[in-house]
Amino acid sequence: MFGNKLYAGDVLFLHHPRHDSGAARSSAWAARSFKIDRVPHLGKALLSGADNPNSKQTKGIPVSIELKQPRIIVIEDRGKSYALTVARITKKQWLHYFEGILSISENQNGKRVDSYDNSAARLELVEQALVTATGYTLPAMVESIEKIEGWRSQLPISHRLGAANTLLSVSASNPSDEEPIVLGLESVSLDAVWGADESGVMRKFTGLRHNFKSPSPDQQRRLSLSGSRSRIIGGSRNGKTQWLGAQATLAELYDELIVSVEGYTVEAADPDRDQIIEYMDTYHKVAAVDLLFAPAAPKIEEEA
Repeated sequence: MFGNKLYAGDVLFLHHPRHDSGAARSSAWAARSFKIDRVPHLGKALLSGADNPNSKQTKGIPVSIELKQPRIIVIEDRGKSYALTVARITKKQWLHYFEGILSISENQNGKRVDSYDNSAARLELVEQALVTATGYTLPAMVESIEKIEGWRSQLPISHRLGAANTLLSVSASNPSDEEPIVLGLESVSLDAVWGADESGVMRKFTGLRHNFKSPSPDQQRRLSLSGSRSRIIGGSRNGKTQWLGAQATLAELYDELIVSVEGYTVEAADPDRDQIIEYMDTYHKVAAVDLLFAPAAPKIEEEA
């Protein structure tokens, strides 16, 4: 699915480990610890973990993403810190974002020209989800930023785009399983930046595990058909081809196939299947199923 316009510039896993020769496919159910790395240029200092209300903790270090809580995204700019609070993004908002991605091909002087843009969709997503922001100088007599009409669009565009990039900061993880794959059960792992608390710490969670039932041939067919859709804009002779993404189908398949997750919580407890379907971030759903259907590479050794 990676050769067409499913994601274009919004592709997540063009070079993830499952596409490399000899890479091990992650499919065992064994529990693992979730490492968390500091994200440069976003947070101010490492959290002890005890102050973070949005995750489970082990020895004071947060080890899970709390799905029901808002995210606080901290931007450092010119020696100052700014905190943008983003509400939980709904499935409807994520699908609207995906629909706003423009991926177009056209013929110019006998050559195919591809163009892509998701910047407008990213800005719209952030402005829809923003709840509040702190750190900015407000006009005299204004107590809170929410009192300013149109305050979301007045935030620096670099800050809004930075927050959007954080919401999209999901990539394939490369775990190593201790046991061989269990037939009928498949797992994929993601790495993701999520949010910070008021102290200004941004963390990257690694090894976020999604455990699935094995997909059926019909589900594979649905995804393949969805990922190859396009429409002509402006007529068949001189028109442009707009490629339509398969993200909605990926999200549907997630809900059909998911069994359990590791590294996420709902109200500080491990979520059951119904809670996963309801509260899992749709971008994570799309990323996980995209990875689930990615072909594993054979191990090939070249002759000396």
